[in-house]
Amino acid sequence: MGKTDGDENGFWVEPLAGLGNRMQVLASAYHLAQKYQKKLIILWNNNSDLAADFEDIFEPVPGAKVIPVTTDGYRTKPFLRMKSELLRKKLSSKCSFVTEVDRWDDMSCEEICRMIDEGCRNAGDIYLKSWKPFTPVYEDSKITLDFLKPSEKVCQRGKELFDRIGADTVGVHIRRTDHAEAIAESPIAAFFEELQKESERDRTLSFFVATDDSKVEREIVQRFGDRVFFKDHKSWGRDQADGILDACVDLWALSKCRKILGSKGSTFGMIAAKLGSKELKIVTKQ
Repeated sequence: MGKTDGDENGFWVEPLAGLGNRMQVLASAYHLAQKYQKKLIILWNNNSDLAADFEDIFEPVPGAKVIPVTTDGYRTKPFLRMKSELLRKKLSSKCSFVTEVDRWDDMSCEEICRMIDEGCRNAGDIYLKSWKPFTPVYEDSKITLDFLKPSEKVCQRGKELFDRIGADTVGVHIRRTDHAEAIAESPIAAFFEELQKESERDRTLSFFVATDDSKVEREIVQRFGDRVFFKDHKSWGRDQADGILDACVDLWALSKCRKILGSKGSTFGMIAAKLGSKELKIVTKQ
């Protein structure tokens, strides 16, 4: 258990929460696995937070291994009948550095990054479970998301939309439903004001809007007409695979825009900007 294929030390990572959160965790894990020459092993949970398997969303990551997980246990060999709690106990006893996000509540981002890096420096096998980044993902240009490529499912699903996005398209991410900070700090009125300013500065602009709320789509069309567009026939909800795949299409579509107007506190816009190396402006009521 202490060694992976070919007697390499393993970097076991269990990303939690939604798509943006998991991608920033994967960026951190991939960077540290490369830095300390360890095999990346991704424990991937298809659950109500993100109802899709890893291969539904991404192409295989060269040199990495993905083990699908459920709340009942790990469903691929060699862990076919092993409960997830038992495997975590084994990882905790075999790995020389183990930590989980619950232990980081009172730590700043800088402290978390320093603590994780120090823990990895002289460790053998490593096990981390997190929804937060544990490297400076957004500040360090050397930490990239280039290793995460969209799956063929995502590419085919988004082809028509991707082809429509050009140099004169501004991406807009309006997060609603379950995100209290985005709702409070980035209201729809603030987005209307920002889009109006962008329109007046450049009459050639179009706006691709990614949102998790169909009401927002209707309101923004009423205000800006055919200058705005969305993914057609969109599925809603992260607890179904179609909803996750459409969210992935939105994410990669945003990354192709000339700049992104994002919602306060949402990792989705931050990840899209990181993917495409694009400017991100957070829209707020101030």
